[in-house]
Amino acid sequence: MKKLISIILVISLCFGLVACGGPVQEGENSNLTDDVKTENAQSESEEAAEQKNVVVIDNEHCYVEITEAGISKKAAEIKLLLENRTSENNQMFTIESATVNGIDSDPFWATDVAAGKKANVTVEIALDEFAKDSVDKLSDIHIDFRVYDYDDWMADDYARESVNIYPYGEDKIEKYLRTDEVTDIILVDNEYVKVVAFGVDPDDLFGYEVLLYIENKTETDIMVSSESVSVNGFMCDPFWATEVVSNAVKFTSVQWYDSLLEESEIESVDEVEMTLKAYDYDSWGDYYVEDVVTFTTETLPV
Repeated sequence: MKKLISIILVISLCFGLVACGGPVQEGENSNLTDDVKTENAQSESEEAAEQKNVVVIDNEHCYVEITEAGISKKAAEIKLLLENRTSENNQMFTIESATVNGIDSDPFWATDVAAGKKANVTVEIALDEFAKDSVDKLSDIHIDFRVYDYDDWMADDYARESVNIYPYGEDKIEKYLRTDEVTDIILVDNEYVKVVAFGVDPDDLFGYEVLLYIENKTETDIMVSSESVSVNGFMCDPFWATEVVSNAVKFTSVQWYDSLLEESEIESVDEVEMTLKAYDYDSWGDYYVEDVVTFTTETLPV
């Protein structure tokens, strides 16, 4: 089970991404920063309490500590101290998932630390580009850490822990939910999940993309995938799937490589049909959606 450590990190806020306070001092009374600077009048009136460095993982095998947190309006820069406490085994430290205001913001970060060694690293967790204009401030940053054997992926994990950073305090959380647009095509919307096609990118670097917004309304991580996909009546499966963590939203896309479309002599993606599935990520059971959906792309904005 994931252990949730809820914390309030005192950080500095300004229009650019900055490091918090000054250098972190050694000892129990080290603070991440002294003041919270804000970007709007309401936040400027808020006062921040002092906060010590935050130890996320501390066991006989490994150690993870957040030593500093820099927050801008669009991203969080997290400085970490990592330690491999084993004498023989190299370890991989990774962020399994991360959300900002409930928006999937996975940095796809991992680093290895040799046996008996330490490392200072910096990880940037950025707000998704499709949400940047709708979010005023980063009020809830959730990070899931995992540490495992670098050479033996089948071995038991050394640690799995989660942490929440509340720059303005836990009572100031602002969760993100996208407002539907008139051009949206709602593919699925039930008590468990919502999937919306909101745009297309015909000239992506690798091919053609249909842009999707997904809401996971459940308390469990889910996998959303497509099967039996056809384009303009021709079978053309992109083999697409994506994970969405519990109570979070995600911007993603279904992508067809140019070579895949060329095989079926498809010059323009006009009509798409697929079996859309959503199910429990851990058990691969408990299906929340298993529907055949059909839509045309002509009304979706580019």
